[in-house]
Amino acid sequence: MEKCLNEWNVHRYVRKQDREVLKTALKENVDRTFTPITVCSQIADGTNYMFICASIDNISKLKVELVKIYVYVSKDGKVQLNNIEKCN
Repeated sequence: MEKCLNEWNVHRYVRKQDREVLKTALKENVDRTFTPITVCSQIADGTNYMFICASIDNISKLKVELVKIYVYVSKDGKVQLNNIEKCN
């Protein structure tokens, strides 16, 4: 891992445990498929994650978009999806 802005750690690759966090956070989001490209994490009373993902609509499958997905995992392991935003 390398240090990034504001103490975010950039992972060299998306690890299995990172994929599990993302999968858990997105379990109710069935309209789109998200493929993680890279991930950063930040320790702060739990762990914050920022995933950069390719996103595609499961119905039309016409357009791939890049999105940032923000996830928080509490110290007791509860996963919370905070935000999904398009990358411009």
